[in-house]
Amino acid sequence: TYLCALLGSALATVLWTPLTMRLAHRFGLLDRPGVRRVHKTAVPRSGGVAIAVPFFCLAAAVCLLDNAIGRALREHWLGITALAAGGTAMLLVGLVDDLRGLRARTKLLAQILAALVACAAGARIDTLSLGGLGPIALGPWAWPLSVFWIVGMINAVNLIDGLDGLAAGIAAVAFGVVAVIAVSLGQPIMAVLMLIALGALLGFIAFNFHPARIFLGDSGTYFLGFLLGAGSLLASMKTGTLVGLALPLVAMGIPIFDTLFAIVRRALERRSLFAPDRSHIHHRLVDLGLTHKRAVLVLYGLTVVLTSFGMFMLMTRDVESIAILGCLAVLLVVAFRLFGAVRLRETLAALRRRRAIARAVHEEHTFFEEADLQLRDAATLENWWHSLCLAADSFEFARLSMVVPQPDGTKERRTWQRSGGDGDGAPCVAFSLPVVAGVAGLPIEIDAAVELDGSVEAAGRRVALFSRLLESGARAAAGDNGLHEMTGGEEPPGTAEGAAAARRGEVIV
Repeated sequence: TYLCALLGSALATVLWTPLTMRLAHRFGLLDRPGVRRVHKTAVPRSGGVAIAVPFFCLAAAVCLLDNAIGRALREHWLGITALAAGGTAMLLVGLVDDLRGLRARTKLLAQILAALVACAAGARIDTLSLGGLGPIALGPWAWPLSVFWIVGMINAVNLIDGLDGLAAGIAAVAFGVVAVIAVSLGQPIMAVLMLIALGALLGFIAFNFHPARIFLGDSGTYFLGFLLGAGSLLASMKTGTLVGLALPLVAMGIPIFDTLFAIVRRALERRSLFAPDRSHIHHRLVDLGLTHKRAVLVLYGLTVVLTSFGMFMLMTRDVESIAILGCLAVLLVVAFRLFGAVRLRETLAALRRRRAIARAVHEEHTFFEEADLQLRDAATLENWWHSLCLAADSFEFARLSMVVPQPDGTKERRTWQRSGGDGDGAPCVAFSLPVVAGVAGLPIEIDAAVELDGSVEAAGRRVALFSRLLESGARAAAGDNGLHEMTGGEEPPGTAEGAAAARRGEVIV
């Protein structure tokens, strides 16, 4: 039965895939060339349909068999139905994403809901056996950890799908590993389902290997990732042993580590965790000069080596399994480092930049809050101007000027320049803003320049905060019926900070 399920699924996929390719052309389900693409022509991305239909057909056929496996499938029809429902949901979500595109959080929510369905059907680990500690009850952590496992598998398969045949080949190895675990643990249901999925992938790779005539698409990666995540949990749920979870982890080691490093990389670069890039391990291999096909074969070979060593865990105790798993993790990190997917020096430099930016942002917001309070308390135009000079000094502006229209039609110009600064020679970002907060509500024109100091982004942040400061101060002044003109030669109250700013620079009235 196992052999017939494997071969029958492969044959059905070989016969069904050409039809799905024609349907993809008809309905526009195509992956067109782009910046992140290595193909030059539009390719169908209906791989999810090409794999899912043979999978469900062969699974239904096995259910009808009058033997132990068929009877086991029929007895557990509720769990099988829930698994099929979750896989179908992921397939449909992927199809919609391939056709129209979905927001990242919408896809994540759909993945979590499908994972919850699988957990309700029993795809979860309630206890975990670690060495001589005996079974450890996970209690309330069983559901969130199981959901995290399934969602992680979905996204790991999705992110590694960057070269022809890569995701399908690695997923095939993983399904084979889960099938071996299921057989060794006496789980015929999961064994036959994993073998059906393996057969479908073997038939699909004939069309998906370079040069690919069809792509998995999000529908395929979501479907396979869900089956792999839920299937590995179901295969090992009776024993809860470390090996039952570690072996699929080893087989999917490359996409899992690639996903983790991508998350770290994007976080350090202050980009969205779902933002695309060309720094995945398969992209690095191509950039090193390997051809498309050789890069895929290298990653196939690394996966097989990892899985071969991982199989020793089936013959060891849990403590020894942890040691083997640790060695394989080190091997993966070394491989990523050799391929250039992990750059320690650049990572440390990015981390230092991230911390420096965080400190600068904190200081700038502190300056903004202090200056905002001073502007709100300004009762006269002179107070307001000195508060602006103080804020400009805090934000390290090169110069600042204000043009105030007078009731008689003339204009009064005030200028401030940073003490010791070279406002005329250094590269600056200059900007001009109108502010309606003058005498009798007349508009004031503010011109300023901030030195780049090696970072356009930092200058832009200070300009944005200063703009917010002007708007906030203008609204406060308007609430007090405008700033009134200062009369006489006496010093207005509350200008101590403004005088300090004037001492640091020069105020010309």
